[in-house]
Amino acid sequence: NSLLTELALTGEDQSSLHEAAERGDIATLQALLSKGVDVNSSCYNDWTPLICASRHGKLDAVKFLVEHKAAVTEIDAGGWSALHHACAGGFDEMAAFLLDKGADINKGDCWHQTPLHFAVNSPSCVKLLLERKADTAVKPTLGMFKGNAQRRNGQAALDIAQQRQLDKITSLLQFAATAAPPPAPIASRSDPATGDKGDSEAQAANGPSSSESSSSIADEDKQVRFLSRGYLIPRTRGRSVA
Repeated sequence: NSLLTELALTGEDQSSLHEAAERGDIATLQALLSKGVDVNSSCYNDWTPLICASRHGKLDAVKFLVEHKAAVTEIDAGGWSALHHACAGGFDEMAAFLLDKGADINKGDCWHQTPLHFAVNSPSCVKLLLERKADTAVKPTLGMFKGNAQRRNGQAALDIAQQRQLDKITSLLQFAATAAPPPAPIASRSDPATGDKGDSEAQAANGPSSSESSSSIADEDKQVRFLSRGYLIPRTRGRSVA
């Protein structure tokens, strides 16, 4: 019976599921899934219903499919996941939702292009990926299909943004690439003979000095000024997906 049911649900029903996902037609998705159509079935280019919905920016359909066990890690014939498609379309709320559901932020396609490479036309997607710690250093390699990949061969996301003269995105990526790591703690210099605490231990006991407090305030002021110009990577988790 299960085999007969599976055979009966191939073809037209599966095609209808993908079409409903592209339209964001929740009622049809519900009806077809209730009939037993595979939520992860693939069609042309190995697109799953979730990938179809993500390509067309249908956030409600994406949420519905994920709630019904659609796999966020499935990829199409080119190695693109739903997250790649969402970033390529500039759908930042959708990208945030997929990341929350376990999508791989640094997943490479057939040419090792990550979602960040496809987000370079969307400042909001770039900000989201950077604050979620996307790897900015990945450089794709030339694949067997030269037409689309050759332009990005050996280029990090920053290289692509600079080539396209996308100033705001270039600034975001440069900021992420050059942000200095926190300073290493100063080694203790306590005197073993007297037991006196060194400068760093005394400072830890007494709290930060006035000069360090002033420096911290100055750093916060700089961050506020960066943020007002749109150049600071936000510390929040991104835009709402409600």
